[in-house]
Amino acid sequence: MQIILHEIKKLVAIGLLGAICTYTNAASKLPVSIEISGGRVIKVRSHRLYIEARGKVFSQYIKTPISIEHAIFQSSGVIFPESRSLTIQGREYILIIINQSSSYNPIGYCGSGDESELYVMQITKATAKVMFSKLVQSCLKNIDLSSDGSVSPYSSVSWNETPIGIRVAWMSDETGKEVTKIYQYDHGHFINESDSIK
Repeated sequence: MQIILHEIKKLVAIGLLGAICTYTNAASKLPVSIEISGGRVIKVRSHRLYIEARGKVFSQYIKTPISIEHAIFQSSGVIFPESRSLTIQGREYILIIINQSSSYNPIGYCGSGDESELYVMQITKATAKVMFSKLVQSCLKNIDLSSDGSVSPYSSVSWNETPIGIRVAWMSDETGKEVTKIYQYDHGHFINESDSIK
């Protein structure tokens, strides 16, 4: 009987390890940096955004608004839904999602949940300017991004080619609807031009 229990425990442990590896691999499909012009990349290091030249040790701190600095410093995670920047009319933009814990009480309502804010930032040299922001996922407000269960729901946030802008797909938006919205580029701003309800 002891041998059987030992074998069952081993199988359960192997199963849990497999599940953890599957979750890690699914989450790791999201990029860990953003490629920008000039062969450079943007990464998060020590709770700050940095520009690094490919293959070089040198890195440069990106100047961001104080509110973004605080948000990144206090974040439970920073996510890049796209691996590349987008240049529109000579201006370069990146997508970044900053997660904040929904609650400071880990055993309370939404104790392990996140509030996920999407930012579109215009990058000029080593300065980032916020051009658009949107709460895309929230435990407190029951907002959920679409997910097929095999990849991170944050892959539901992406650049859109036609019209040029941002595409966000929700399983449940702020009104409780399953919807995909396009925030179209318009002279430096991103405006909701079309909704397509599934």
